[in-house]
This record gives sequence, C-alpha cells and structure tokens, in this order.
Amino acid sequence: MADAIVLAGTNRILQTVTVDVFNLTSAAPYDLNLRIYTDCSTNGPSGACGSGLGVLVSSSTVTVAPGPLGFIYSVVFTLPNVNLYPETDNNISVSLNSSRPDVYWILNESPVIGSQPAGEPANSIVQRCGSSLTNNGCARNFGLINNFSLKLEAEAAPPNDLCANAITITGDGTINGTTVFATPDSAPFCGTGNTSPGVWYMFTDTTGTGSTVDLNLCSGTSFDTKLSVFSGSCGTLTCVVGNDDSCGVQSAVNFTTDGSSTYYVLVHGFLSNNGPFELNVSGLPIVVIGDPPIIACPANITVNNTPGLCSSVVNFSGVAFDTEDGNISGDIIATPASGSSFAVGDTDVELSVTDSDGNTSTCNFTVTVVDNELPVAVCQNITVDLDPVTGNATVTPAEINNGSTDNCGIATYALDVSSFDCSMTGD
Repeated sequence: MADAIVLAGTNRILQTVTVDVFNLTSAAPYDLNLRIYTDCSTNGPSGACGSGLGVLVSSSTVTVAPGPLGFIYSVVFTLPNVNLYPETDNNISVSLNSSRPDVYWILNESPVIGSQPAGEPANSIVQRCGSSLTNNGCARNFGLINNFSLKLEAEAAPPNDLCANAITITGDGTINGTTVFATPDSAPFCGTGNTSPGVWYMFTDTTGTGSTVDLNLCSGTSFDTKLSVFSGSCGTLTCVVGNDDSCGVQSAVNFTTDGSSTYYVLVHGFLSNNGPFELNVSGLPIVVIGDPPIIACPANITVNNTPGLCSSVVNFSGVAFDTEDGNISGDIIATPASGSSFAVGDTDVELSVTDSDGNTSTCNFTVTVVDNELPVAVCQNITVDLDPVTGNATVTPAEINNGSTDNCGIATYALDVSSFDCSMTGD
C-alpha cells in the first residue's frame, strides 16, 4: 500500500518510521517492507508507486515477531540520515508490504478475534497510487481521519549544512561544530574527495596583503575527518587546499590568503564518518564584526481545516544563527505566531530575528489551509401551483433550502430543476 505524507517543519533528516499493526491468524515471524518514494504522479495498481515515475529514496525490510493475536504493536524501521531536504513540494509517498496476508493496520477501531476488521491486509493493496494533486499522486492519505497510525521522526540538519549558509569565522580560536545530520555536498574535489556530508565556514580577507592561515581538527575531534578550503563563491568554488590525515586520522591545512578573496572551509569525514569536532583557527587576517544573523524558515506548510471550522491551528519553528551570538533561534518572532489559528486559504508568515548588534534578518513562508469538508445540504418538499394562464411555475433555492450548512459558509445555492409545466404535475 502506498499513501502520501505531507512534510512540515524544518526537520528533514529522516531517522525512523513507526507503523502500528496487528495479526489475527498467526504469531509466526514475517517480513515487513517499507519503501519511500518521491515524484509519484499517476494512477496505477503496481510498479514504482503506481504507474508513475516514482523515485525510490529509501527502502528497508524488518523481520517482525508479532505480539499476541488481535493486539496492536509497533514496528520501527531505522533509516538513519535519509535526506528529504530536496523535497521542495513537501510530499513523499510511503509503501508498506508484508510477506503474508494476515497483517493489518488499525483504522481507529478495536480488532475482533476471528473476523477481519476494517483494516486492510498489508499485501492486498500494493502501491495503490492516484493522480490527486493534494496528496502527491496517491489514492489515499495517511493523514485522513480513521486511517492507520504511521509516524515519521526526523532531525534537523546543522545550520551551516549548506555552503550558502556558511558560518563566518570571526577570529582566531576554537569553533565547536558537528557534521551529524549534515546532507551531501556538491563541492569539487579538493585535495580529497567528498564521501561524508559536511558543514561550512567562511571568512573574507580584505587586508590587501594576505596572511598565513592554519586550520586543524587535531584536538577535540574523535572521528576520521577531512578538510577542504575553497575560494570564489558557492556556485563557483575553486580549490585552495585540502587534507585527509595530518594528525592521526584528523585533518590540518595551512595556506596563504591573497588579501582580497572570500574563503569557504568544508569540514567533512572519511567514508561515512561524522560527529562533533573542534576547528582550531589561527592567523586569520580579518575579524568580521556586526554581520547580520542567518535565519531559515520552514518549507511552505499545507494542512486541512479542523473539522467543523473554517481554519486550523498550525505550529512551526525556524532556525537562526549569528556569528557572534551563536544559536538565537529562541529570539525568532513570527507574524502570525506559531500555534495561531489560520483561516482557510493562503497566509504569508514572516520570521524575524535581531542579534546583539541590532542587525535584523527575516524570511517568509506560506501556510495554506485547505477546506476539504463538504457542505451539508438540507432540503424540504414543497408544493407549487402552475400558473392558470401559462401553465408554468418556477421555484427558487430559498424555497427548497431547509437549513443547509457549511463550515466556511455557503457561497451559492443552485437547483438542477427550477421551472415546471403541465407535463410535470404530481410528485
């Protein structure tokens, strides 16, 4: 079975997926397979997320030892560091299939021993997808009321995960950082290749004379590291110097700046190594003071209205970092605030943060509340007399309406038949 998941918030490094299931006929172990797709776009009962061109981004199979028959238990898939940040449309599709037919998911009811509940056999619906724009090409959505329980847990990437968000080095000293939950980099080869995702730092030399700079990870770092230094800009990086092993399995570089360029420093790891580190800096040619903070908004958020209301409460958070003040995410001001009630439609949200120097940075994203609740039409029977001269009669929606309602108000009323003649007498 494959259904759509709408991503929200800023955490996109997927760690685990948990699904609640139960068995009715056998307590023997079985295999349960999880697949995560993007770009599922068309209808189809089989293939990679329907007949569309779904792109498989992760897959995992676990052997499950069921709990007591008829009792719900959780199956946890461990998927460390699956990068979902590229999903700018905020949608993925999840497929689950079991190795035998007596595995069920609960649809908000208690299973009855000896009878099939409202849940569906895990292998009877294989990657059933549709073309609905609102759920990324899948026929049903896990988020709908009464569908089964599935939970995705993810972590946030470091604030300087991307070159564009490189943290400015303000002077000599030790910088504490981490490459845990970083996403892959597209930087060119520079003394050593990119095998493990890293994080970025930068500084600009405006002295006009240049300086000899030393960068090393020799102390306070326990994983096998790499260091790469580039000049230029994030889109056109030019290698200056790189190193894999200099002090044991840790890295160190020494280079001379030209007095006018910006330098980007990538801290990464050998093979798949990652972890916290200490970047030791000496000989920096210039100290930059008063840079504005870096702020990152969550991706655009789309939710359905709260049943019975023309709105929905939406929670969100942003990330902000300042070169002098460090992590100042707690100082972010949101307008409207997280936890506010958002009306059906699109609402622009602005996040703003100010550092200790009075520099302010902002970013924006959109909260969309979709009214997916149908109106309730209530009609009444009426009797009308035909005009004795013309033999005709007309009725209006107001004469038929008997208290129709809608959570967002009724825009228009209409009748499929409003004119009558002698051929239409009777009921």
